Amino acid sequence: MKCIAAIKELTFDEIKSVWEKDLWENKKFPIKTHSSMTFDGGYDMSYYNNNAYFWGLIDKQNRIIGTESGHQCNNEYFRIRGLWIDPRFRGLGLSEMLFHAAESYAKKEKCSKIWSFPRNSALPIYQHFGYIVCSDAIDDAGEIHWYVAKNITC
Repeated sequence: MKCIAAIKELTFDEIKSVWEKDLWENKKFPIKTHSSMTFDGGYDMSYYNNNAYFWGLIDKQNRIIGTESGHQCNNEYFRIRGLWIDPRFRGLGLSEMLFHAAESYAKKEKCSKIWSFPRNSALPIYQHFGYIVCSDAIDDAGEIHWYVAKNITC
């Protein structure tokens, strides 16, 4: 398969416009660099003290065709969020590059678990990459979400 895209670390401002337009078009709350959501369903504002990382899949025309971000939550957990692939490029295996980038950064932060809170429609891709469902279905503002996690090793 030809190289369709390369992964690149982006800034929040670069990724935010894609998230607003394509991923969370009708989001009721402002999109922020981090999420304060904890793996147990609570909130921890100290997460904002940790670095947030943003990755984009960039095609040959220098367009963002995929995104993901992540940040350390505590000494054990690293959260990923904002996974999106342009619909024209889905099914080509590109999300593997984003999952790999996130896991690499989580390992650099010395985390042993990586987790997310995907929509029901995205759950199969997380499961494909070894994430385990750790919750019952959760109705979040009319959309079904799940807590998923994966153990990682350095």
